[in-house]
Amino acid sequence: MTVRERLVNWNRHRRFSTQRAGKWSESEGRRRREDYIQHNWKTLVFEVLAVVASSALVLLVPRWCRQFVGGAWIASFGWLIWLQIVVQSGSATRDMGALAEQWTAHEMYILRRRGWRIMNHLSFAEGDIDHVAIGPGGILVVETKWRSDELGLGEKLQWLDFSGLRQNAREVRLWLKEHLGDAPARQVVVLWGPVARRNEVLEHAPDDITVIPGRLFAAWLKSIPATGVTPDQVASAWDKMEPYVTTHDRWEIEKFGPEPRSIGSRLFETALAVLTGLVGFTASAFSLRWVHVPWFWAVVAVLVGVGIVARRVSRLRLLAVGWLAGTSFFALVIVGAYAYEALRRL
Repeated sequence: MTVRERLVNWNRHRRFSTQRAGKWSESEGRRRREDYIQHNWKTLVFEVLAVVASSALVLLVPRWCRQFVGGAWIASFGWLIWLQIVVQSGSATRDMGALAEQWTAHEMYILRRRGWRIMNHLSFAEGDIDHVAIGPGGILVVETKWRSDELGLGEKLQWLDFSGLRQNAREVRLWLKEHLGDAPARQVVVLWGPVARRNEVLEHAPDDITVIPGRLFAAWLKSIPATGVTPDQVASAWDKMEPYVTTHDRWEIEKFGPEPRSIGSRLFETALAVLTGLVGFTASAFSLRWVHVPWFWAVVAVLVGVGIVARRVSRLRLLAVGWLAGTSFFALVIVGAYAYEALRRL
């Protein structure tokens, strides 16, 4: 396999496996937090203002530890407000579900070395499949479950809905039958949480479904025997799955809109926009030093024009807004300075 082919396969794995693990649960958690903030923004603003105002109490502590106490005060209450948003919005369970799916996807990575291909978050009309793998051992349909207690043990597996998993496995097997023939479709439920610490496959599971704690999942994957599925069959089945997933993702975006972005990505983009604004402000300041008035206004017009053109590119839109803000703000400062000087001479 050439270097180019390796890079292509790695990019496919990252796009359809790594980046998609826990996609639905993560998006649902973000939507719940956004809805909570939109409906309770007044309360949250009041809490933030109260924390900022109460930070004046740090003046009562000795000067040698005042900065430390002030930082700890604001940081602690900031995390408490964030915890309030996560808990009261109900997004905590979705976040843990997404994290559990990412753990399962990480364990399944070992299958790639044995000729398997993995697809996370495969959606059909009837529902969503957490993980699908195709390889020498046939088809693997995996559902991830997170539980915060140990009620999922022994005879208490009734909380698991196996009918959906059976339906998903049946649909995948029929969908890929022309490429994989009668290859077996194994159905697996991987449990995370306290139950993941167990050292044996759980009892009282149906004969056609394997229910396994997360810590044993990797070892179980290594024990899957080959059933005669060739690499060409795997590649042919993958070539059918890949365009379907790409098309379905476009349909989801058109119907439900783009996925909510994380707080971290928004803060990073905002920081980049602020940095771009500072660069634009600095460029305008140096242009005044180099060319002076009236050519300064021509240079500012060019800088603003660059921002307007860049704003038409979707990926550069936020940076362009920062650039325009920086250059325009410096121009307004100069206009204000001239106005002040003119009024002072009257």
